[in-house]
Amino acid sequence: MASAAPDPDALPRHAARMVPAYGNLLAIGPRAEAIAPHLPAGCQLQCAGELPAAVDADVVLLLDPARAPHLAAAAARWGRPLICAASAGEADVLGAALRAAGLRLQCAEQVSPGLRLLKWVPGEDIATRAPKRVLVLSYFHIPNFGDRLGYHVLNGLLPADVEVVHAPLAPFTVPDGVYDLLILGIGNSLLPRDACSPDLAHWLERIPRAIGIFGTQYRDQYREPEAARGLAAVLDKVTTWWARYEEDMLAFGRGRRNVRHLGDWLIAASPMAVPRVNRNLIVPPNILTTEAPLDRTIQRIQAYRSVESARLHPLLCALTSAAQAAYREQRDGALNAIEGAQPDPQAESGKFRSLLYDVFGRTFDEGEPFPVNRQAVAAYRRKVLANMEALRAELYALLERDLPAA
Repeated sequence: MASAAPDPDALPRHAARMVPAYGNLLAIGPRAEAIAPHLPAGCQLQCAGELPAAVDADVVLLLDPARAPHLAAAAARWGRPLICAASAGEADVLGAALRAAGLRLQCAEQVSPGLRLLKWVPGEDIATRAPKRVLVLSYFHIPNFGDRLGYHVLNGLLPADVEVVHAPLAPFTVPDGVYDLLILGIGNSLLPRDACSPDLAHWLERIPRAIGIFGTQYRDQYREPEAARGLAAVLDKVTTWWARYEEDMLAFGRGRRNVRHLGDWLIAASPMAVPRVNRNLIVPPNILTTEAPLDRTIQRIQAYRSVESARLHPLLCALTSAAQAAYREQRDGALNAIEGAQPDPQAESGKFRSLLYDVFGRTFDEGEPFPVNRQAVAAYRRKVLANMEALRAELYALLERDLPAA
């Protein structure tokens, strides 16, 4: 049975898939115009017989690279995406030259058994870099507003090409594997019972580098001997503890050189806003994000001119918009205590005071509405965002990645 004749339109048809609609394409070489019927909407075609010194097109197409021995140098000079066809042997040689010229392979397609179509773009070829894996230990699985926010804020700071594994602190469940960096916390409190967990100690020893992004609450519980030893061991191990509040640093960071005041970075998820509802919103202690998406919860809180919250991060969100606010302390320290401890059931978490001190330089009485100083909130937000850029730089350095160009 005779084999099917090769399709002369296959190569230009496949190449057209790699061209943007409404773009300008420079096609070089014989039969360059063959791609014209296959181009997407609004695309403009220019044709040339030889490699030009410079191009003003959005994409360059060369279907016969064997005719252009100086293609790599020309492509580097053009600074434009390049689509070219090559046999298997030619593709390896051409690929090495283009990578050396500062291009990376964006996509490839097998057109026929002996022919590949390749698209190269300016930039580092991350496929040639060793993969990096990050283990994040936190309470991300809990449907509290703040825990859900922290998951997203951290993911936005990590390098684009790292593999991230999020695992819960309680119950402690970590997929086995090799990790290059451990991140402890996503901006919320690290509970005393988990600071002294032997499972946490095991992974801190196993993973070569670690940083902490967390605060504290019910601080007397960290002074229990077992919890104190556990927290001290954590702070000894991490490269940097990015403490949530200044009072966290004062309580547990004195004398340590690896402690920095991050601020409550979850404020990054709440822009400065203007309320429209002239009523009081009461945020209950059992607010969960299972009832509405995070963005809708933020918008609802920011809609009210007056907000009273029994949860920390809804209060933080309210500070970016409300004219006045009030808080109700948490007194559930028994849930956070290490086994065998006898916490005071009336003890305050302390984190509301720490937040207000960080933002306003003072605290306010529980349950009493106070006026929100928008300038102070904006200044705090600016400070935290700047600290987050420093944190981003450390994450990139620990993962041996270059910061993206501004």
